[in-house]
This record gives sequence, C-alpha cells and structure tokens, in this order.
Amino acid sequence: MKRISGKQHFCFFLALVVLTACLGSGAAHIRQGDRLRSKGELVKARVEYRQAVKADPQNADYKKRIDALDSEMDERAADAVADAKALQRKGQWLAAAEKYEIAAKYKPYDSDMKAHRALSELKSKGLDQQAWYDALQTLHRNLSDNKIVKGALAKARKKAYQE
Repeated sequence: MKRISGKQHFCFFLALVVLTACLGSGAAHIRQGDRLRSKGELVKARVEYRQAVKADPQNADYKKRIDALDSEMDERAADAVADAKALQRKGQWLAAAEKYEIAAKYKPYDSDMKAHRALSELKSKGLDQQAWYDALQTLHRNLSDNKIVKGALAKARKKAYQE
C-alpha cells in the first residue's frame, strides 16, 4: 500500500475544508436571512436567501423560503397601498406618500410605488397648475417608462392647453 505524503495529505485536507465551506455557505445565508427576517429587515433577508439559493440551487427549502418571504412582502406592500389610498381619499397626501414609501420598500423594483409616492408628495405641496405640470415633467424624466407618471403628465398637459 502506498503511503500518502504530507503534501498530498495537506491538499486533501484543504479540498475537504473548501468543500465543507461551499456546502455550508447556503445554510449560513439562510441563518443570516432568518435573523434579518425576525428583525423585520425583509429586503435584506431576501438578499441572503437569494445567496443561499445561488450557493445551493437544488435546495427546495431555500426556494420555499424565498417564496414565503415574497408573499409576506407582497402582503405588506398591499396593506401599505390600501392605507395610502385611504389617506389619499381624505386628502392627506403627505401621509399617503409615506405609506407608498413603505410599499416601495417591500417592492423595490416596482416603479408604480415610486410614482405613487412622488405624485402624492407633489399633491401635498398644493402646487398651482404650471408648477404641477413642471414637477410632472421632472418626475417623468426620472420615471420615463412609468405609465402612471405618463398618464398624470398627459392629463396635466391637456388641462394646460384647455385654459
């Protein structure tokens, strides 16, 4: 039987350490994600869960956690939007903008949340027609692909030409 040299033993040990680290990294991200989720930091928790899936794409539990977290974030965003709409009906535009900001936190890539927040904030300022139109043009430059902003700008433009 051939004896393993010290160098071979070290290489084997190093490979084992690396393999163990790779296998455990998904679990470490899940643990960190769970800690963040328990503290209410759902967006950060989602990043950790995504890292876990990246480390171990075949792990169905990791994918289930992301799905459950996405559902929770969707629910919280929907609650914030419902609150914002109720505040808008009461004319409480700045408070509505704050609720849309909360919704945007749970849906960071949803430009509609950003648009609603910005529009509510602008309405809270009580701008005259020209200032409203100018503010919408600026907002349109920042959110040029957003249908809500495009619609508000079109209405403001139409109203400006009627007078």
